[in-house]
Amino acid sequence: MNPLKTLASFLSIAATVALLSGCSGSGIATPGAGAAVQQSAADASSRRQPVQPLFLSAPDLSIVPHAGVRTIVHAKALAAATTAIAVAVGAEGAVHVYDPSGNLLAQLGVKFPQGLASDIKGDLFVGDTQGSAIDVFARGFQSPPTIISDSGWFPVAVDSFNNGQYVAAANVFSTNDGQGSVTIFKNGTLQSTVMSSALVFPYFVAFDAVGNLYCLGLDSNRFFSVGVIANATSGGTTFSQLTTGNAPRSPSGIQVTRKGNIAILDGVNSVMYTYGPPVNGSLGSPISTTPLNGADNPDDFAFTSNMTHFYLGQGQVVNEYAYPAGGNIVSSFLGSQAGHAVTGIAVFPPEYPKVKK
Repeated sequence: MNPLKTLASFLSIAATVALLSGCSGSGIATPGAGAAVQQSAADASSRRQPVQPLFLSAPDLSIVPHAGVRTIVHAKALAAATTAIAVAVGAEGAVHVYDPSGNLLAQLGVKFPQGLASDIKGDLFVGDTQGSAIDVFARGFQSPPTIISDSGWFPVAVDSFNNGQYVAAANVFSTNDGQGSVTIFKNGTLQSTVMSSALVFPYFVAFDAVGNLYCLGLDSNRFFSVGVIANATSGGTTFSQLTTGNAPRSPSGIQVTRKGNIAILDGVNSVMYTYGPPVNGSLGSPISTTPLNGADNPDDFAFTSNMTHFYLGQGQVVNEYAYPAGGNIVSSFLGSQAGHAVTGIAVFPPEYPKVKK
């Protein structure tokens, strides 16, 4: 189960469309759709190695209105942070940005945010499911976002390539109750729309270092499906399903590592599997298995830039784990400001995939 990410798992498509249409976009931390999806929170504790400051200094507090919602930035605290975790909470109409101790650095107003992605420039990409759009917040969050229209679709996950030149969205289904798609944009303009019976409900997307796009979701029988759109940034439009040497049960998150490996979160089994690049249409057996003690149906994750840890959503909570060892939770903090489920995660500075040597 992927709370809110997999809306069709809880409701009929028509009912889900009605739910999204009724979400509040009037402000930040306002209870709305999905309020019933709640889980108990863990006590907060954390630690993190210092790195270079993330954001430039700015006035201590700024409020940026746009499209009926508002963004609040605690700029001095944000500038002082060496690591920041962006947490989408769809039911609150906001992306909350925290330091690793759970201190709030910013609240970014979005109608119904779900999937998130960050780039090495410090920009944040937000899948706005209700708005049928991708909101792009520039580094420092001092201006309204650039809006990339994903008209006709409900995007639930995003990723970027070449620092935002290309952006991909996983659209769980269409706004007219049809099957889902993957849309790929170049410089904010739609380049291609990919649909396949092997990926009827796309949940997650992740670029590798050369512009291939890995996709994760459910097929026409609602079974686990993973595959790749080869050469997605240079015109590729075919989704090729990949086999695995094991049997993951739940498509709960996908990332490509800096070594070019593919990490997949299996929420039902509370484990992360890491595979090598595909060979002859198969990812093969996992090259590492990361157990997630204390996790129960986690949803979405993001690596730290040095690939030693990752953060994932667990109900209202954000948990940190070591990678690839996994095991016990390293730290936790509340990701929700009003008791709702986390729907997306991104980390600054991000891990970016590189070509495997």
